[in-house]
Amino acid sequence: MNIFVVDANIFSISLKNLSLSVFEDDIYLPWSEGMKEGSIISVDEVYRELDALWGAENPKDKRQKEGNWLKDHKYAFQNPSNAECTLVIENI
Repeated sequence: MNIFVVDANIFSISLKNLSLSVFEDDIYLPWSEGMKEGSIISVDEVYRELDALWGAENPKDKRQKEGNWLKDHKYAFQNPSNAECTLVIENI
């Protein structure tokens, strides 16, 4: 199985431009499935960045469906291990 580590820009651009109300079946359901099976992951720092913009409690944005989707998938935003962090540093 391939594992895709997704950065904030992919989620943020999609949440901004591709409404969940319109693209749920085409984009967000496949992403949800990939996140459930572990083939789409990200890191906890990406979640914090996205939550600041799209969080369900964010009063600046009325697109709470997107914020709730993000919150429902928080489990896919993992804390990298020390070994993973070392690997990233060594390959910069």
